[in-house]
Amino acid sequence: MMQNSVYSFFLVGLGGALGAMSRYALTVVSSHYNSFSIAGTLLSNTIGCFLMGVIIQLVFNLSSESTNNIIIEQNRLLFTVGFCGSFTTLSALIYEINNFHIAEQYFQSFMYLFGTLIAAFLFFYMGMMLVDYIVQYYK
Repeated sequence: MMQNSVYSFFLVGLGGALGAMSRYALTVVSSHYNSFSIAGTLLSNTIGCFLMGVIIQLVFNLSSESTNNIIIEQNRLLFTVGFCGSFTTLSALIYEINNFHIAEQYFQSFMYLFGTLIAAFLFFYMGMMLVDYIVQYYK
């Protein structure tokens, strides 16, 4: 049992490191293509939520068809808890909303907060729908 726990922590840590590095790379690249300081966070949150939807739906589909739930759980830990957990960043979102408040740009902070939440939900749902479509297409 202890060996599985250590291995689970390793998977979450590995996924977290990869997600954090990917998020940083996305922020660096996006800053070269536009002048919006929030673009990297917006992209990482929406792409991350899309990936989370894809992964959650894949895990659901695989767990209903597979007898090896250990491998499915390990992949869930690596990709959802680890990678997506560190790739998406609510803390950076809140920090950037606070910067809008400090600048007394209340409308922008409201639009950014709710725009991000709505986009994140839509991308999450689209990820789930994509997996369902692919699964139905290849059956």
